[in-house]
Amino acid sequence: PVTIRRSSKLLILIPEGPLDYESAPHPQKPPSGFSHDLANQFASSLNLDAQFIITPTRTILEQLRKHNAHMAAGWIHSDGNSDLIAGPVITETTDILVHHQNTPAPRDPKALQGKEIYYLNGSHAAYFVEHPNQTDARSAFSEAQFRAFQGDHPLDLLEKVASQEIEFAIVDKTTFNIALNYFPTLDSSLKLSKPYPISWLFPAKTTPLLIQQASDFILGSHDRGDIQRLLDRYLSHIQRLSQN
Repeated sequence: PVTIRRSSKLLILIPEGPLDYESAPHPQKPPSGFSHDLANQFASSLNLDAQFIITPTRTILEQLRKHNAHMAAGWIHSDGNSDLIAGPVITETTDILVHHQNTPAPRDPKALQGKEIYYLNGSHAAYFVEHPNQTDARSAFSEAQFRAFQGDHPLDLLEKVASQEIEFAIVDKTTFNIALNYFPTLDSSLKLSKPYPISWLFPAKTTPLLIQQASDFILGSHDRGDIQRLLDRYLSHIQRLSQN
């Protein structure tokens, strides 16, 4: 297992996405993303350099279980197994059904009988799809045809919906709100889940000291309003980009 004692870096698994990690268009500029910036601040608080390992959402949990990093950050979801440790809640989101604005909006799951609905592997939506007996909301979609999207970036999936190559997709509400700035023809109609937490994840054998340091950092960031300001700044930044 990777330990901080053996490294001067904090190794962080992170997916690509508008809220997580986006490479700068200019090579001399640093990457951006709410999850990237928050984790980078945490590493700095430990007097460590953050080393981000870009990892598809669908393989992050597997890589974490192999102890290939100290932690994972991003809009990621534990699959419910107890062999990973979740830090304090950073924020919450919920899953929604997304479609093109010209597509008749389904008002209940029965309207989706036989319809193909795409989702990202490894996302909370994947857990929703792959555990049909977990929630009443999921069981109501028993006649829909769920398909895993052949890609890892949420904006790639939503671009397909905006171009009407895909009719329906499931993403979280925060990602959808950001995607509207790029694809204003998107719309949503059904909420598919209760609010669920976005948290950092750690391997099961992580030292208790690192878990405590992460908890203190997140709780302190909430108390100071740092997390909300960072999230607001990113959402506003993306809105300004769309206006330009």
